[in-house]
Amino acid sequence: MKALTFAFLLFGTSFFSMAQTSSPMDSVGYAHNTIGTVKLNGETWVIETLEAGSLQRYVPSDQDKSWYAEGLEIVFSGVIGRPDPTVRSMGNPLLIKKWRKLHRASPDGLGP
Repeated sequence: MKALTFAFLLFGTSFFSMAQTSSPMDSVGYAHNTIGTVKLNGETWVIETLEAGSLQRYVPSDQDKSWYAEGLEIVFSGVIGRPDPTVRSMGNPLLIKKWRKLHRASPDGLGP
């Protein structure tokens, strides 16, 4: 009986510790080769995109800060997270998987 109680307590503590270390981001979609502009909004870096005629803002949650430059246009792919309803955020959370600087043939993007 003591062994069963000990096993139950061991299982219970490991179960609760796993619940505390679960992934903080609940995925709601994936951005694939999306063009965006990097902006500094207050103290928060955001990526603004124009999707289907509406402005979308993403708040990256990665540690790579090499692309943090005001006005930089990038092409990125990553996992879009569900915003926390209890916290006011500048945009949807985003875990960037890959990114690159966008090079345009002309400043307006319409060609030579």
